[in-house]
Amino acid sequence: MFRSCFSAFIFLASLLPLKGQTVVTQPQKPRRGDTLEVVFYPGATVDAPSAPFFLFYLYGEEGQSESMLLQPEKQKQHYRARFKIKEELSSLELHIINREERIVDSTFRFIIYNPNGQPARNSLARYALAYMDEARDSLLKRELALYPDNYPAWQMYWANQKRLKVFEEFSLRDSVSAFYKALQIAAPQADAGLVYLLAHIYLILGNRDKYLFYLDKLTREYPASPITKKYLSVFKVMELYRQKQLMPRTKRGESPGLTFKGIYKRWQKCILKDYPEYPSAMKIAGEYINKPDVPEKDLLRVFKEQIQRDPDNPKPYFFMAKLYYERFKDRPAAERYLRQARQKYNSAVKPRYFSPYFPRVQKEFEQDLDLYEKYLWKKKRKTSLRKWGRQPLM
Repeated sequence: MFRSCFSAFIFLASLLPLKGQTVVTQPQKPRRGDTLEVVFYPGATVDAPSAPFFLFYLYGEEGQSESMLLQPEKQKQHYRARFKIKEELSSLELHIINREERIVDSTFRFIIYNPNGQPARNSLARYALAYMDEARDSLLKRELALYPDNYPAWQMYWANQKRLKVFEEFSLRDSVSAFYKALQIAAPQADAGLVYLLAHIYLILGNRDKYLFYLDKLTREYPASPITKKYLSVFKVMELYRQKQLMPRTKRGESPGLTFKGIYKRWQKCILKDYPEYPSAMKIAGEYINKPDVPEKDLLRVFKEQIQRDPDNPKPYFFMAKLYYERFKDRPAAERYLRQARQKYNSAVKPRYFSPYFPRVQKEFEQDLDLYEKYLWKKKRKTSLRKWGRQPLM
């Protein structure tokens, strides 16, 4: 029954472009190496005060991602852009935006195909995030049938199975235990994906020591893997620690490096040292500006890397202003970077740096920028008055 319903759903979904979908692609099933043409039809429901931008999120086989902003060419009543699909891509997400807010309240997702016509590795798993429950379960099963060694997809599958417990009897621990026994029999060669999965298996099975062991192993032995990079950058495990959902106590005789707090700190240092290009690196470096145990050169390297990778992002300029003023005591440099931060913020395409789903983050950044500008100007004015022998007005 469910299979027939899901087939009908897929069939109806394929008809959506004929009923007024606002984005059309050519080819309809893009393959790696193809030149993809994307056409956006605004329609009567879209209020576009300025020309739209195409904001793409590009996802690779192992979960690595990057963003790309294109300004499409206007042709009569639609907007058109073209770009070549890289060989390592597996899926795309598209948002239509203007300079201040999202124009289309939907996310357009596209699966990338291999030359043989099969969906690329990790494409169905990524596409499954747009659905819930049975539809997601079906897509993840198809992904795992094509790529059984896509270990992070197993984690997604088990998480969804846990949700499906409402609709059917299912024992997550039994399923994970059975899968782990199958892994032992198959004895697959270890890689970052397998280590990532083993950590999650032991988390479900409640073996805290093994869980921490494999988290530590992932960072130490596979620092260059896209899976490790993704795991570090999105703070999945570290945010659990922040929220105090996982607060294991240190056992007697246990190495401090294998406590959750120890691994959390080690990962922070690993990000600052080895992955300065990550958005999470900028977040960590911003938190460490006033902590003397982190060298200024490491913080400077992170912010400069962020500026080099994306010179239109106002955030690293703001952190550079704070770093130069608070750590280097260099007011002219601080003021210069603060002016750049303001200029970049005023001219930035906001949704690229501040998610429309979380307007609070943009508001907080704007408040921080305002307060720091007032603070520096106030300090500068007091210094100038003292220089000329005058007292500042209170």
